[in-house]
Amino acid sequence: MRHPLLHQILAVVLLASGCAGVAPNWAKLDGGGGDAEAGVSRDTGEPVDKGSADGPACGPSSCPAGCCIAGQVCATGASHTQCGSLGALCVDCTANNPTSTCKSGVCTSCTPTCSGKLCGASDGCGGSCAAGSGCCTPACSGKLCGASDGCGGSCAAGSGCCSPACTGVLCGASDGCGGSCGSGSGCTPPCAYKADSDTLALYTFEGNGSTVADVTGNHDGTIVGSGTQYMGSNTGCGKSLSFPGTTPIAYVEISDSTDWDLVAGSVDFWVRFDGSASGSEGIVSRDASGTTYDGHLTIMRLCNGSLYLRLQDATNSWGQCSDPLSTKTWHHVGVNFGGTAGLQLYIDGALATRTASIICGTDTTTCGDTATKGISGNDNPWVLGAAAWTSDEGLATPVSLPLAGRIDSFRVSKANRSF
Repeated sequence: MRHPLLHQILAVVLLASGCAGVAPNWAKLDGGGGDAEAGVSRDTGEPVDKGSADGPACGPSSCPAGCCIAGQVCATGASHTQCGSLGALCVDCTANNPTSTCKSGVCTSCTPTCSGKLCGASDGCGGSCAAGSGCCTPACSGKLCGASDGCGGSCAAGSGCCSPACTGVLCGASDGCGGSCGSGSGCTPPCAYKADSDTLALYTFEGNGSTVADVTGNHDGTIVGSGTQYMGSNTGCGKSLSFPGTTPIAYVEISDSTDWDLVAGSVDFWVRFDGSASGSEGIVSRDASGTTYDGHLTIMRLCNGSLYLRLQDATNSWGQCSDPLSTKTWHHVGVNFGGTAGLQLYIDGALATRTASIICGTDTTTCGDTATKGISGNDNPWVLGAAAWTSDEGLATPVSLPLAGRIDSFRVSKANRSF
């Protein structure tokens, strides 16, 4: 806005100085270089912010969230060269230190560090590490849980990884993660119906008479006594042979053969207990009273429900034990002896590792022994459904500790097996 009185005084001064014919530059006299009312510079044609007569156009009241450039323009205050807040004058952070940056309206010389850190972690300067900053993003999708996440850690549940599920699944079935359930995964071995090259004898109990057929056709067994029944077995396993657990004792006898004189080999079978354990029950036995000869083997259930595997030679005795097994449930039992495996007891595909002793009455059973012996050296028959460790050498009788339960798919092999 022009001031008439000021203009009149200047006009008089100019006339008095003899400068006739020179027109005053009213815009410059107003303190601007253009049309103040239009807000446009006559020199550049650009918009300008013009202060009022009372002070600058930019300050704390008009620019509370940013900073002021020359007291006229309100800037955001977030630029490295125009940094500030609360309407203060903007500062060029890089003027004295090229690495200085603007953080929340304040210049800082902090250098963000993200190398070796997880993306999303603090960069050390009040920010967070983002992709492209040298940080690492864990990658677990499609991997097994427990595998490396690619950032120095391991993939845990909830990270997109997959946990194989094999417990109670038949061995060879899918583990749910693109693989298959194998030995040691907790899977359940399938019922054996066919003999392979390592099978010496296999009894599936699919008959209905007193003769128990060997699938190989070489070593048929005989049911001794009364009270046994052919009954249902584990799902998909056909029939099984049930033992009454009473006296006189009913059992299966499989005659001695030189095929049983194994320096290394295995036996495996399915078993189901009808009731809770109160005393010991024999399951599989090629044994005799005393230790005159090598190769005595007995597998039984103890009073606490644990399975006990005993192997003897003429002077030593070794034991392996499981933890207690549930009743009225089918369990797969696998035993290795001799060879590279040594003495091993597997329950439902898992190696039994119990070392604590088991006390039944006045008897203490030791567990966790290692042995390299096989079952060669004796001339005893196999007994199923009772224990033969009280019998005379070379005979099945007298048997003891009758089984109240069922047996299926009993197999004798000439090599160690993976259970």
